[in-house]
Amino acid sequence: MEGTARVALADLWVAHKSAVEAYVRARCAPDLVDDVVSQAFAVAWRRLDDVPPDARAWLCGVARNLMLHEFRSDRRQAGLVVRAAPLVQADPGAEEPALTRLALIRAWSGLTDEQRDTLAMIAWDGLSAAEAARIAGISRVAFSVRALRARRRLEALVHEQDAIGLHDASVDPPDHVSPRRHLERSRS
Repeated sequence: MEGTARVALADLWVAHKSAVEAYVRARCAPDLVDDVVSQAFAVAWRRLDDVPPDARAWLCGVARNLMLHEFRSDRRQAGLVVRAAPLVQADPGAEEPALTRLALIRAWSGLTDEQRDTLAMIAWDGLSAAEAARIAGISRVAFSVRALRARRRLEALVHEQDAIGLHDASVDPPDHVSPRRHLERSRS
């Protein structure tokens, strides 16, 4: 039996390690990624009979719960951390795209942790609504409603940035410490 379990775990590792690692990397400090991924697969080993056929979403849900527990226990973060680094790439090419990115970054920082995580699971992690719902521990319909509200809120915040004249060059960028930087600072 143990040999079969080892093969099953190895198959899970080969099939889903990179997806789980990408999910975790987008949400926590780099020095915690390997630990969280390893712990997620350790849970899979202990609960191998509970692993569903669509293991990717289940493993990401386990990793999410591990990160939430870590952040709560260390009192570093109230919820899941989603970094905005992919939005802040150097050399945007022109002033208008740079200002658009700045508006998006400011709008992104105005979302709740839950709204950022919802949008990130769909846009950055490429999860379906059903997979993301399993990770979040809610129904697919509830997740779809959550995603719709998060998109609408993000759009409203971007439009609000336009209305207050973000495209005026005199407007300073946000004095915002990314969640990842906050996490790294709190470990020092």
